[in-house]
Amino acid sequence: MSFTRSLFLTLAIATASAIATSLDIVERAPINQCCSSLISATSPAVAPILLLLGIVVPPIGQIGVCCKSISSTCADDCDGTAVSCAAVTLSVLGIDIGAGCTPLPPCPPCNTIGTTTSDLFGANMGNAFNDLSAVAGNGTITTTTAPSIQTIFVRHGSVIDGIAVAYASGLGKPQITISHGTSQTADGPTNTAVILNVNETITSVAGVSGTRAPFGLRILQLKFEILDSATNATRIVGPFGSASGTAFNVTGTGPLLALGGFAIDTNSSLAELNGAPGGLYGLTFITSTGLDCPPSA
Repeated sequence: MSFTRSLFLTLAIATASAIATSLDIVERAPINQCCSSLISATSPAVAPILLLLGIVVPPIGQIGVCCKSISSTCADDCDGTAVSCAAVTLSVLGIDIGAGCTPLPPCPPCNTIGTTTSDLFGANMGNAFNDLSAVAGNGTITTTTAPSIQTIFVRHGSVIDGIAVAYASGLGKPQITISHGTSQTADGPTNTAVILNVNETITSVAGVSGTRAPFGLRILQLKFEILDSATNATRIVGPFGSASGTAFNVTGTGPLLALGGFAIDTNSSLAELNGAPGGLYGLTFITSTGLDCPPSA
């Protein structure tokens, strides 16, 4: 339905009303059905007058209009013309012809990604870090800004001394590596690289936290479950470290995006520090919850 035709129809009804001044027609629809009555001239009382004027009105349901809330600013689920409807009907010479409607543009594509952060495992000592903010900023995470993990480097002996992650820092952006705790160049602990292939993401992280003298409360063990989205195959990498402590498991609805936690960066292993402050203390795991799009208007 074109809104030009609607205007012409309004004028036609006004003309018909001037001729048949005794005609008393009222057709009001609930607000949430206002667009269904946009052409209320389809009522039996008005239709004969329109036929005399040579105007044929299509049946309701065939006028190609989707009625939306007056608060709507866009719509993306309408095969015809989406409109928002005023809360009052329009009247021409006492004849209610429906409601005033405003065309709505299509909604822009949604590419916002939701995230969730796990509980903290280990201790909250040292300096807090959040790799998601460091890589993607503090704004909305989208499909073009969300980081993807390429490699995780784990420094470990009987505890996890340090961890570093190489992120692809968003679509078309360069890779960035962020290290926490004992550095990758420090002597002593084993340095294991967990390399993700194309189409692979980390879907689950299992581990153990606990107190180990003289280091205090730490992350003692880590293990990663990796999914290949192309083949649907999974593989387990690890465990790294020791298993004496409190077990934890983090499985998100989407892949692991980034790490958070607490650490004091150092070039020494925990054994070399011998109880002095330093190294990785605790971890949180930031996972994707998928596209976070508002419902259609």
